[in-house]
Amino acid sequence: METRFIFFVCFIASVLVLISGVNVNCIVNFSSYICKHISNIANFPIVLPANIRKVTLFGTDFLNRSLLNGLFRSPTWTNISELSILEFNVIVSIEKDFLDGLDNLKFLSISSCLGLKDIHPDVFNSTPDLEALYLDDNPYLKLPVVEEALNGRLDKLKYLSLIGIQAFGRRVILGENFSKALCTKNLTYLDISGVKTIMLQHRDVQNVFPNVKYLNISYSLLMAGDGLQNLGDSYFRNIEFLDLTSCTSLSHYTIKLEDFNISWVLFENIRYVFAQHIMIPDIGVRLNARYTFEKAVLQDLKVLDLSQNNIMVLNITFSGTYDFHALETMNLSSNNLEYISPSLLSSFPSLKILDLSRNQLHKMQNMDDFSYLFCRNKDLEIIYLHKNNLSFVPSNIFSTNTKLRAIDLSDNKLVFFNIDLKNVFNLTLIDLRKNRLKSLPAAFLGQLERTFLHQDSATKKRNLYDKYCAQSHSG
Repeated sequence: METRFIFFVCFIASVLVLISGVNVNCIVNFSSYICKHISNIANFPIVLPANIRKVTLFGTDFLNRSLLNGLFRSPTWTNISELSILEFNVIVSIEKDFLDGLDNLKFLSISSCLGLKDIHPDVFNSTPDLEALYLDDNPYLKLPVVEEALNGRLDKLKYLSLIGIQAFGRRVILGENFSKALCTKNLTYLDISGVKTIMLQHRDVQNVFPNVKYLNISYSLLMAGDGLQNLGDSYFRNIEFLDLTSCTSLSHYTIKLEDFNISWVLFENIRYVFAQHIMIPDIGVRLNARYTFEKAVLQDLKVLDLSQNNIMVLNITFSGTYDFHALETMNLSSNNLEYISPSLLSSFPSLKILDLSRNQLHKMQNMDDFSYLFCRNKDLEIIYLHKNNLSFVPSNIFSTNTKLRAIDLSDNKLVFFNIDLKNVFNLTLIDLRKNRLKSLPAAFLGQLERTFLHQDSATKKRNLYDKYCAQSHSG
């Protein structure tokens, strides 16, 4: 009797699940619906719960080698604005009518489908309002297939991500077909990082980039077919975010130091530059140069990352028309840096975060320039100097940096430490771990105590002021 009752309850529960359209592998999270371990059509969510706007589907080994048509034709899919189809590893192709029923789709991700090779050229006819398309980590999907599917369609597309595309094929050529597919779109975001080789044909793609604000070609091998000298002034005019991390180049045209001012003029509105590990020289790079600009460059640049480029010397002077007042964060870590000139850092007066860690600055610690390295960076708040083999730090090195909040000098060889803190009132951290210090001078500890007492006093005054303002407002 008990067994029959349990069987009856399970049967009723199964019927209710089928009627309601709720899948046992799916969960509702506000307006999102997340389904995992979809292995066959039986546990595909044909019908959605009410008020769902975003759906994420995780596959395993789908029984069909192509994604079937008609899966989204239930009226419950009509108002879906975001759809992610992930990890359907056995899927080889996406058929023409697969997206039918997704009339209001704005965001689509078909990613991490390791066997995907083909997308029907007309598949996006069902989603004319699509604004964001992510086809990431589909290593067998080739760029020509994507170009054909995008050609003449999706006029509202703004975001396109093709990370790791064509990983097992020949080089990716951004040329005439790429331009035809994308030139009519107002593309503002383009990510084609993690690609084996990118052959960049400048003349053909010039109509793609004018509206792009975010460009990521990191972890790729870049080949410039026509040479960088053919770049037009408007190609990258609107780019604000540029990621070149680990993007090496086999271009037959090499940017010379004297062309530095020409190259950066192209990036008129650039704000974020990540150029980590883009130079792989056999010997360290020594930049001893003077650059004269005839027009303002990099005036909006806020973040610059030049880490891991084996730069040993940075002795650069700027003159002419330039404006680096927006730069707030600079990363020069892991460069084997032996010398950096104070005049270079003084060109960035608004610098707040500076990372000079994992270098060899102990080789300039006996120079006067080391004492005055940060003297004009009066907005500096955080400085990283760990792992520089420093045996001592000049007492006046931070005397003008009144806004300093954190100093990291860990993992050095300091045997004595007595810096001047009388003008530093916001300091909350000095990291001196992993050094050779046995004790700290009483005078330094006294300054440190006064600094913290000043902070406590300032905090109390600020709290009293806030309380006074609140009472005045309420009165």
